[in-house]
Amino acid sequence: MLSDFVHPDTYPRDAADIAQKLGSIGDSPDAVNLARSALLQWRDVVKKVFADTREKADDRALLLAAIMLEGDTPANILAAARQLLKDQKTRGIRDILTGPDLATRLEDVQAEVNGQSATFSHRPGYPGAVLRYVWRQLSDVQGPLLEWIKDLTRPNGLGADHLGEISNLLVRLAVDENDLSVLDVARSWAASAQGQGRQAAASMLAQAADDASLGTATRTRLRAWAGHDAVNTSTVAAVVCQGDFAKTYPRQALTCLRWILDRPKRDEAVTAAEDALRAMADDVARLPEVWTAVMSWADKKSPLAARRAFLTLLDPDAAPETARRLLNNALAHPQTADELVAGWCEALSDPLLEEECERLLEAWAQAVADGVIGAETVVPILDRVVDGHMMAGPMAAFLIGKAGATYNSSAVISMREMIMVRRRTSPGVSSGNEVGTG
Repeated sequence: MLSDFVHPDTYPRDAADIAQKLGSIGDSPDAVNLARSALLQWRDVVKKVFADTREKADDRALLLAAIMLEGDTPANILAAARQLLKDQKTRGIRDILTGPDLATRLEDVQAEVNGQSATFSHRPGYPGAVLRYVWRQLSDVQGPLLEWIKDLTRPNGLGADHLGEISNLLVRLAVDENDLSVLDVARSWAASAQGQGRQAAASMLAQAADDASLGTATRTRLRAWAGHDAVNTSTVAAVVCQGDFAKTYPRQALTCLRWILDRPKRDEAVTAAEDALRAMADDVARLPEVWTAVMSWADKKSPLAARRAFLTLLDPDAAPETARRLLNNALAHPQTADELVAGWCEALSDPLLEEECERLLEAWAQAVADGVIGAETVVPILDRVVDGHMMAGPMAAFLIGKAGATYNSSAVISMREMIMVRRRTSPGVSSGNEVGTG
């Protein structure tokens, strides 16, 4: 019954995959039939189900809802099916009492109903086969189907708790059909305030980006989204760079983040890109690559991105380990100290970043007071920065105050004192030529 799956011109990799799938089945006729249907992607079963429901839109919608809400209650599945059909009609009591019960309808489309759950776990691969059939044979429904999935997976939607399973189904569909349009669902997920949705978007796009057939096109699209004016679209790319994509394709992730951080207005996309950059830099093995890239961004005509990235990586509140590593590295490598001074001077010269600079100066002072970072590195660096920014901007506000703002915390007062003492007793930190961020 299974001998036709392997033939002389079968690739060894494909044969091994088939053998692995067959190796776990029993030798009963039912088990062998189940394995055959799974390997054939349930072709005959799916065709029969759709033939039997040709005039039954309600049952086809029920099937799609059951696939999306795997393991959920029949009542929720029915509600999701009605949502797909935009069915606002109230059925008469006669129709309700004389029609087939919900469990029977679900079983007719190959679901298994156990108490308060409906599942396809007994038919592995069947949900994906159904989606492929719908995508190919009922292509006019593609747009409405994706819009329904977006609505279903919104925060507090019926499918909000099924994002992981839905994400896997969609990325598999995109790969099988070589169709990037399936991945557009990630836009609504990434733009939502729902953390789980953003993670699902990142996971789905990262899987597609790593696929042999769809990967190049997905990575190209991500770079295009990163440079897009629309905040939601750029946010998608930033969220993807927070996950596995940045580990597998660090250079492409850094390119995406550079474009996003260079957006003129600080918005949700910029915030997401800052989170992604901090996540990359938190890997001690990856930090040198991240730091070198950030230092080069000004030369690539992305000065705002370079300045934002500098403030992001040196924040002792949001990135304490990264800030500590960079500052400690400056003790051993004068070039790193020079880069920190240059980074501060660049950021302080940008009117768009005044508030961020003021906040970071206070954060450095507090971090020194709390012992998070060492005064032996911070004070010499700020001492050199003062030379160019004593009388104006955020540094002046930090040192002498400004109208409408007060800097009276003990940490700030202590930092002012340490800078003044150093300026009175030491010529400052000399620059050097050594390189390193390890």
